[in-house]
Amino acid sequence: MAAAITAFLDENQGWVDIAADAKNAFNSFCRSRMWGLLLHYFPSLAALGRLMYGDASSIVFNEAGVGRTEVLNSVETRHGCSWGSFLYCLTTQPLLQQLADEFPDCKVLAFADDVHILGPPQVAASAYERWRFLYGALLQGQLNDSKSKCYSPRLSENDVRRAGLPSGIGVSTEGTRVLGGPVGSTAFCRDFTKGIAAEVTEDFKVISRMTSLQAQHCLTTGAVQHRINHLLRMIPGGEVRITGTSWRPTTTRCSTYQGGRPGASAYRTTQRP
Repeated sequence: MAAAITAFLDENQGWVDIAADAKNAFNSFCRSRMWGLLLHYFPSLAALGRLMYGDASSIVFNEAGVGRTEVLNSVETRHGCSWGSFLYCLTTQPLLQQLADEFPDCKVLAFADDVHILGPPQVAASAYERWRFLYGALLQGQLNDSKSKCYSPRLSENDVRRAGLPSGIGVSTEGTRVLGGPVGSTAFCRDFTKGIAAEVTEDFKVISRMTSLQAQHCLTTGAVQHRINHLLRMIPGGEVRITGTSWRPTTTRCSTYQGGRPGASAYRTTQRP
């Protein structure tokens, strides 16, 4: 999706990208819209879906002075449920398609709850407000202007504001974050990557305090390594030149055991990817 956004903005001079943030997306949409869609597109899963989500969930908590209190909840997907993203995407897809049909001059791209509206600033701003209405009226959810972002590579912030962009949405002319990766100028991508590299370096410093090399290896290959892999997949080419960061001292430090030098096999393991 990041590559598509970059391509659309390169091909269409004067376009902007509005990233619409849904407030507590998976926790705040009404389930009633998903039943017909589930039965129509996935009839073999409809019975299981009803079994899992047909009844209101029970939320139990202890309230001071009252004691045990129970609240019934018929919105959201359950925390940790493997169906969570699936049901959210199934429910929002028809609304996103409707939005795209109503605004043919815009491109609507979405991955789960990350929705991007690309187009001329005035049209994109109108499409954003329309998405706010559809999301609120039909799914009983809300958009969060303070966390939504507008990336305008060629127009100034004043030009975008005059086009009708909501005042609560921040505007950047340098770049934006898409699915955990940078989209924008080379300087923006470099700074973004250096920031992630600094975070990963701090993670390695913490991991290196563990006395077990096996534990270090598990955390590195099972968690931290994936941040590096994802970053290398997302940045727009020229990885070594853009990052300006050597992973060797960082990955080597992860395998240090009580100040000792890691063995060759440990070094090769942590040197991946």
